[in-house]
Amino acid sequence: MTLSTVLFFACMVGSTPFQAMPDSMEAAYRFNLQKNFYASEELFERDLDLLRATVDSALAFKGRVTASVENLVAIHRLMEHLDPLWSKAYVYAHLRYSVNTEDRRCMDRIRDISSDLSSELSFVGLEVAHLSPDTLNAWLNDSLIIPYQWPILREIRRRDHLLSLPQEELLATLRPAFDPWPEDLYQACLDRTPFPTVVASGGDTLSVLYSYGELRIDSSRAVRREAYTGYMEAMQRHADLYALALRSRVTTGNRLASLRRFPDFPAEALFDVFLAPASVDSVFDWISARADLGKAFQDLRRRRIAGFARLDTVFIWDMSLLPPGIEHPRWTITEASQLLLEALAVFGEEYRTELASLLDPAHGRLDLVASPDREPGAFAWGYYGAPWQFFSFSFEGLYGDLSTMAHEAGHAVHYKLLYNHGVPPLLADGPSYLTESAALFNEIVVTDYLYRTAATREMKVYFLQRLVGTAMSIFDLVSTSVLERDIYRIAAESRTINEALLDSLNIANSRIYSVFADLHPESAKDWQLVSHFYDSPMYFVNYVIAQLLALYYFERMQTDELFIPHYLALLSSPFDRPGPELFAARMGIDITSRSLVDAALGLAEHWMEELEKLWREGL
Repeated sequence: MTLSTVLFFACMVGSTPFQAMPDSMEAAYRFNLQKNFYASEELFERDLDLLRATVDSALAFKGRVTASVENLVAIHRLMEHLDPLWSKAYVYAHLRYSVNTEDRRCMDRIRDISSDLSSELSFVGLEVAHLSPDTLNAWLNDSLIIPYQWPILREIRRRDHLLSLPQEELLATLRPAFDPWPEDLYQACLDRTPFPTVVASGGDTLSVLYSYGELRIDSSRAVRREAYTGYMEAMQRHADLYALALRSRVTTGNRLASLRRFPDFPAEALFDVFLAPASVDSVFDWISARADLGKAFQDLRRRRIAGFARLDTVFIWDMSLLPPGIEHPRWTITEASQLLLEALAVFGEEYRTELASLLDPAHGRLDLVASPDREPGAFAWGYYGAPWQFFSFSFEGLYGDLSTMAHEAGHAVHYKLLYNHGVPPLLADGPSYLTESAALFNEIVVTDYLYRTAATREMKVYFLQRLVGTAMSIFDLVSTSVLERDIYRIAAESRTINEALLDSLNIANSRIYSVFADLHPESAKDWQLVSHFYDSPMYFVNYVIAQLLALYYFERMQTDELFIPHYLALLSSPFDRPGPELFAARMGIDITSRSLVDAALGLAEHWMEELEKLWREGL
């Protein structure tokens, strides 16, 4: 019997109420920012002063960045020093804010200072971008320049989309006035929303905000329905303000993109990650053409639930139901951490060492305890050379929490591997579809491990359904991506973005991908639930490409014994060329090809057929 089997039974049985995070352990699972960042705010301020001094040193090169190869190298060396310092202060401020959105002092400080410093440094990118072709050719292979070739070429690529120096400086100075407020308004609305409580079947009164995962799997249909409708109705309380914030985000993004000679913000966002809008549209179209596959999986699950639960209609709040005698597995935070170490051991000792460091609460890198005024969702974030931190709105010990931990741990370990293998600061960050692919791959590997080591056939089926669901999530990702892209394109046509239009676009889009669109008219307002629309616009396209890649990785891992060394080499390699070229050179794949889409959807279909076969056998 494997350790994971023991942990699995431990979370399934017992007479005491389940606690994912025992009260006695809560303090250990909060960030220790004093240990990992600054022992005091005075040290934070000292780093801000050091930032100021470093930028002052850079200003000595203004007008002379490309006067000599030595100047060009010197300014990039300054940037190498500046980048981690700046990131450390910014990440610290954001982590403080994430656990308590009322704590704005450091966040506002770093935003204001960053806008001033970005304005003052605008000259660097402009001067590099306008390096003459003759000079570039003469210098590019100079031994001093070679470490900075890619940052230089990346700036030159932006040449046609840069403004004059006074304009660039003005935009950087004004950014705090127009950039963060839609995100801030979104969070303020969440903080001021009175989310209801529901009495669960066990008698506990639970918040639909903090305990939605637990309420969603409650044995009582009335409780599940009340939790779903209560959450949706609470979110609709500020629908007009969410629409206002999104309209501002979209129109401002489009106008700034237009200034830089892009047709709209999506085109600019894709340019920045070396993807062509036409290629991405083709990927969306190929996946959308198979939307019936995702709907078939939804219908398959609904028919099964209707059968064993004897329901005439299976609503969205019924989709967590399991056959009689089977319960949703749950893990304490200790069990979940140990399971991740076991499941991801396939990636070797270095990976395991870094993962263990992240998951050890003694290091203060985790914050997982629900409390008022927290940011929604989950993320991993850090700065060059230091261990990354993992934030989650809450940990309830459910499969979704375990999967989220696997995902965010993928980010944290990836960036530590880059540092361990000597990747320099200016080459240690790249396109998010690559970084997200590592995180999403972790989710699949962990779920497959649970499937292969399940103690009973019933639980084997449970985790196979989760594998299918993970693969089928590509349709949700595309649906969200297409909706966001279309909102920007409609706004670029000078149509007004308001609540009614957003509802109409969303429900029409949902009908393509979901059987629930007409069954749940309230889902027209699901656009309000996508926090990335406000804080990370056009980010979902990264998830789409990354999910295709993660499924590709998994299939390769089954058949190619050299895949894992190649994959780990990818995670340890510098971002020294465009993302598509990285994958072509190091993995031999075209990330926007029809073959990648077909392979991913083929794997999803294969898993669904296996699941349907087991269900037909009575499991």
